[in-house]
Amino acid sequence: MGIGCTRCGVLLFLALFLIPFPIFVTAKPYGYLTVNSSTSWTSNFSAPDSVQFDDGSIVRIIDFVSGSYVSADFFYDLEYSDAADPEYTCGCGFFCNQTCDSYLFATFTFKSKGGFIAKNVPPQVEWSANSKNPVSVNATLQLTSERGLVLKDADGTMAWSTNINNKSVAGVNLT
Repeated sequence: MGIGCTRCGVLLFLALFLIPFPIFVTAKPYGYLTVNSSTSWTSNFSAPDSVQFDDGSIVRIIDFVSGSYVSADFFYDLEYSDAADPEYTCGCGFFCNQTCDSYLFATFTFKSKGGFIAKNVPPQVEWSANSKNPVSVNATLQLTSERGLVLKDADGTMAWSTNINNKSVAGVNLT
């Protein structure tokens, strides 16, 4: 009987003190991509987080920073004239121009308001990783803990990387 009570006491201790409660979990801020294992994105613009603008350009948003929340669930048409003072939202991901015959991994800005994207205002590319080496459809951006960001074309050839060596990557924070 004493051993049974001891076992119950140990189980109770484990249940109460060693299981992480939600209030003890440290959360990453919204928009912070973490690397637990390799994470990758493909330049496939049929993904739900892809947005086609009225000028024909397409972005596949991987991460973004905004004064207000913008979600892949809210990639709906918002006419610029419908929005009172839309704000610029900064994002990163795959970008293609009107012809969409080549793709860039880029940071870009677009107009949004209240979670909606103004599709009649084309995005502006602010920086691109591979402007001299665009990739084709089905190229892959991979975030690894050992090498950082690696952009490979659809045939597997490396188009760009962050070139970090002997450093560990815990995540990406777009600020």
